[in-house]
Amino acid sequence: MPTISSLIPRALVAATVISALASVAWAQQPPTVRIRGTIESVDGAMLTIKSREGTDMKVRVTDNVVVVGIAKSSLAEIKPNSYIGVSAMPEPDGTQKALAIHIFSEAQRGTGEGFRAWDLRPNSTMTNATVAETVTGTDGQNIMVKYKDGEKKVVVPPGDADRRICYG
Repeated sequence: MPTISSLIPRALVAATVISALASVAWAQQPPTVRIRGTIESVDGAMLTIKSREGTDMKVRVTDNVVVVGIAKSSLAEIKPNSYIGVSAMPEPDGTQKALAIHIFSEAQRGTGEGFRAWDLRPNSTMTNATVAETVTGTDGQNIMVKYKDGEKKVVVPPGDADRRICYG
């Protein structure tokens, strides 16, 4: 019968092998790729997309693909407790200058909640959060948003108020 001291090295070797195999399996998952552009045509599971850079791309989608459309909206639609996604540029004072704001439907509440880097422009960010309050200030519309790990002040400059707001 094996002793405890002889089982420990075996358990460590087994744990190392399992960890290595799990790492290999995880590393083989395809990376997420975001494509910004316009869907030009659909042929079964194949999409032809014209990227924002003008490149024609063919993309095969899975059976469970999610495609989301957007429609123009206005800043007046953003109210306390709305769930929004804000593409923004960080400002030196810590605020986020809105580039685009997406008003999510109630069914989408919680989608991608939080703050992270984004790919709209170099150094841009994305914050998906619940609106705590909106205030019109001298610098434009100020929106305080809260998410599970924090909060951000978003500034929508005067003149941009309804230009980049969409529902979807």
